[in-house]
Amino acid sequence: MQPLALALAGMLLALAAPSLAASSAEGRAAAAAAAKLAPGVRWQADSLLRADIDCDGHDDLILLGKGQDELVLLILPDHWHKKPLWWRQPWRDIALADLQLSVEPLDVSDREFANMQGFVPEGYRRSSSCRGLLLNQGEIDPLHFYWNHQRGQLSFWSL
Repeated sequence: MQPLALALAGMLLALAAPSLAASSAEGRAAAAAAAKLAPGVRWQADSLLRADIDCDGHDDLILLGKGQDELVLLILPDHWHKKPLWWRQPWRDIALADLQLSVEPLDVSDREFANMQGFVPEGYRRSSSCRGLLLNQGEIDPLHFYWNHQRGQLSFWSL
């Protein structure tokens, strides 16, 4: 990881409160620091969250942003040796203000998952400590992000 990225990741981690949602001042500071990692992205300061997304037992920082034609999730692991995780998706028709990012539990068994949704996402594992993300998009079905243990990366599902 480049020195600037390491410094910014450290700054973002230092800003985050131990709770799932950060204060508005922390969110603004995190968005300003994230803008240095991805200058073309408008970061949603009030989306800053803290949760263990990559299932390593340590909380990560999560921030939502929007580029000109894409939606971006930035996940900063709570370890200096790990690189930031990026999820980028082409996205044009929805304003950043209309999106709401939240943490969701992953404490649902494969059987319960299949009964509720009719399928189990690839690489999904039940966890009482690891968390997923829920991206609400207004009228559109929400996106459910989770750590894909088969692929070792962030994945999502939607109805």
